[in-house]
Amino acid sequence: MERGTYISYKEKINTAADWIISSKHLVAFTGAGISTDSGLPDFRGIWSPEIDTATRYKALAKNVKNVKPNTGHTALVRLQNHNILKFLISQNLDNLHLESGIHESLIAELHGNLSLARCQECGKKYRKTWDRPSTCSCGGKIKSSVIKFGDNLPKQELELSITHSKQSDVFLVIGSSLITQPAGRLPMIAKNNGAKLIIINRGKTHLDHLADLRFDEDSGVVLEAVVNKIESLI
Repeated sequence: MERGTYISYKEKINTAADWIISSKHLVAFTGAGISTDSGLPDFRGIWSPEIDTATRYKALAKNVKNVKPNTGHTALVRLQNHNILKFLISQNLDNLHLESGIHESLIAELHGNLSLARCQECGKKYRKTWDRPSTCSCGGKIKSSVIKFGDNLPKQELELSITHSKQSDVFLVIGSSLITQPAGRLPMIAKNNGAKLIIINRGKTHLDHLADLRFDEDSGVVLEAVVNKIESLI
């Protein structure tokens, strides 16, 4: 499809479904926009360096406590269960992907997860329970997995994300403005390695000019429509 050509919403849904169902290595990349339908606000503003870490955590934990996965999350699970989704990269901390049923082996949570702690040496993850150990079996210290402002992203998960981005033939951006780096460069890596780039986001992104297909509608609505179409064809 020639970029810049106008097509209707229905045609875009059908095109996205065709590309995804024909893909050999679909990778999805999610930002805060996929969780707004669950009642979570876009937390981008609280990551300013002027806001202290304790205030950030308090704001996040208060809002995340009672939210549930929405149709956008469950649409990705449906793609996973059909063995179409090969990997999911998320910038979100809200645990909604894992709660919705995404397998831990298929997701990289680049900015951490409020419900998980991580060994600082081997990267093993632990649920935040009252009896969680403070030291991993490898001897490393276990701390919150949430990435603080200015911290490096977890090495293993970043490397996995880069590898899968390079392997992808369809790269699906959902609910991210792609501002935050280095995560925001992953779609470019996929595109440079030949992937079709689909962007679903309310508002502009830095890579709109490279998108092969662009949706400006709510992510849950688009994803559910695309997956419904896919399931009607398989």
